[in-house]
Amino acid sequence: MNAFNFFYVNKTRIENIKIEAKNNLYNAGGSAKIGIKITNYSADIINTTFLIYSNKIQAYLFFGKFSDNFTINADKKLEMENGLDYLKFIFIDEINSIVYVCEQTIPYHTWELNKITNINFFPERIIDKKTEEPMCYEAKIISDLNACSNCSLPLKPGH
Repeated sequence: MNAFNFFYVNKTRIENIKIEAKNNLYNAGGSAKIGIKITNYSADIINTTFLIYSNKIQAYLFFGKFSDNFTINADKKLEMENGLDYLKFIFIDEINSIVYVCEQTIPYHTWELNKITNINFFPERIIDKKTEEPMCYEAKIISDLNACSNCSLPLKPGH
């Protein structure tokens, strides 16, 4: 979790974050999906409420309980600009009133419809050699969603 910023917050702030996410949840048209696989994560986030915010479309793509394998509804807007995006990940630990945030400004080729994107969290922040910006994750398209017969990527409730 050293790659994440974290904040102690009160219950009201937690509820406000959740309301903002619910009110700004992306509603993708069409029937396309994108699989998301999360790797190299801390046990601290397993029982959290998980949010993924796309800077490309200025909306939350996911809001629900943390899972390391799931799909989201998607459309061509995510593929624009060669699928580049930089994301903000928020993990809300309601029991301990902690919000963990992983955010960076370095874009990755993140989105292709009907593909699986792997989000790999770093154990601690690293500095990008080109931009000298801190990084907390990397994203990579790893396979075709339809060709992944042994994948378990359910569409999660709350999305």
